[in-house]
Amino acid sequence: MAIMKKTFFESFSLTFISAIVMTSLSFSSPLENKPSKVDTELAMENSKRSTEKYYISDLLSTRKPEIKDIIDMKTKVPPEKRKNSVIISPPPDPKVILQGGDDCASATTITSLPFIDVGTTVGYTDDYDEECPYDAYNTPDVVYSFSPDHDGFIDITLCNDLTDYDTKIYVYEDQCTHPYYACNEDACSTESFPDPYVSEILYLEVFPGHTYYIVIDGYGGEAGTYDLSVDWVTFEEIECPPEGIPEGEPDCHDDYDDQYNSGCGGEPIVFSYINPGDIICGTSGTFLLDGANMRETDWYEYTTSNAEELIWKAVAEFPFLILILYGTGGCDSMEILAYETANQYDTAEVSTMVEPGVYWMWIGPSVFEGYPCPVEYVAWFNTGCNYIPGDINGDGDVMGNDVTYGVRYFKGLGSQPPDSCWNDSTSSWLYSGSDTNGNCQFTGSDITFLVAYFKGYNPEILWCPQTPPTNPILNIGKNSSR
Repeated sequence: MAIMKKTFFESFSLTFISAIVMTSLSFSSPLENKPSKVDTELAMENSKRSTEKYYISDLLSTRKPEIKDIIDMKTKVPPEKRKNSVIISPPPDPKVILQGGDDCASATTITSLPFIDVGTTVGYTDDYDEECPYDAYNTPDVVYSFSPDHDGFIDITLCNDLTDYDTKIYVYEDQCTHPYYACNEDACSTESFPDPYVSEILYLEVFPGHTYYIVIDGYGGEAGTYDLSVDWVTFEEIECPPEGIPEGEPDCHDDYDDQYNSGCGGEPIVFSYINPGDIICGTSGTFLLDGANMRETDWYEYTTSNAEELIWKAVAEFPFLILILYGTGGCDSMEILAYETANQYDTAEVSTMVEPGVYWMWIGPSVFEGYPCPVEYVAWFNTGCNYIPGDINGDGDVMGNDVTYGVRYFKGLGSQPPDSCWNDSTSSWLYSGSDTNGNCQFTGSDITFLVAYFKGYNPEILWCPQTPPTNPILNIGKNSSR
């Protein structure tokens, strides 16, 4: 979970960020929503294995950025700038026993899934090369083949512990000739190769009657040990809870014109409205618009007259991104306050303290292809203060080290508690998780109260009634009498 409070504002000029975002959102129709290059970049943690770095002007875009608009985190030389360079691969070693085939004619057959194999590309010849976006250029490769007996989706990954070099994977369908069927170069790191340049292809659709050739290659002449696994994707289902509210938007599709709740990303500018406690059951996905890869995004508007914490959480059937945006000044001056990404079926949550104003909750795919509309999500919105009573150091547990943290803070030896909530009655911030005796202050008496709780003298940890925790049932101090 990402929680962004005052420290976020101290670290970034959000007005500047917002201005940059708007360079890609000032348009008259979705077709014109093409990201522009700017000098400020934002690393998109699309998943635990994401390594792409996007310009912040791409963050809210509905159209997939072109390759030229994406900066890879690696220091790589494009092929056209190194035509005269020579990279010499290791000479073939006849003593090396390799698990993958040397080429498609001798490809190692994958007879069933799941499939796991560890091998090496050292000693192989360079039979194939594809760019996605960089070529392999005189780099040895190995080949596996898979002929499914039913249709479905498979994951092909080298993101396993023993892979120890800069890899690339591409897949051919039926014939080992260009164009490739799928390709990936950089997706993750491993224990044996800490740089994020190891490859995987997720959710690859395959069909019976076809043979898929999996080529394991490398970058820039590199070769080494690969740790391969291939398996079917098992899809889960996201169910709308009984109290869920249907989004109500028509299912998106190819050439979809989103005029429902596309917010600042569409024309006309339209928002759905959301209230604290709402659970939204919505749909999204990726589609083609005039041949361009697009994603369908949803914007929800909330207006508050109080200083409070906004909490936005979601789970989806697709890799997704959620944001909280400041929208009081409209689309031309919006600011990104918090964002988080998650894998398919994982949960993302963000929260941020805000002043009175207009705010937008945003959700959409973090990718631009591979998840055709409609795919479902469930999103939760709430306000309040997201903390655990007694968790003074903010690590998610209430333990003896919270006492130590509080004592060090009062002695001037440690940092201030990380959690704070706005108290309207005093017009001030309160370290609410540290207020264990519930008197709406954080003093030494709270440390004494917490010690007494651990010794069994106090039956429960209390909280300030002006700043109750968002999920009190899940927390330790259940102040039912308050």
